[in-house]
Amino acid sequence: MMRGVERLRADDFREGNIILDVTVTAGEQLELDDVAEAFGLDTEPSPFLQNTIDRLKRDRMIVVRINPSYGCVVTCVCSEMSVEVDVLPL
Repeated sequence: MMRGVERLRADDFREGNIILDVTVTAGEQLELDDVAEAFGLDTEPSPFLQNTIDRLKRDRMIVVRINPSYGCVVTCVCSEMSVEVDVLPL
């Protein structure tokens, strides 16, 4: 679950999406590429992009990225996230 969502981008929805991995970056680890992706911008440095990264760091925002091996890429800028896991009995 993601809370305090500021930006959410989801591209290439397909039937049978397969998630490869999920990455979470925050603080000083925030990367230009992830922030540019979330805002739909080129990765060329710009004053807007740098100001946005500085603000996200100051506000302690995080970038959650769901990377597929097939299908939809999701990039979300939010204030917090949690993960719930259902374990099936063997």
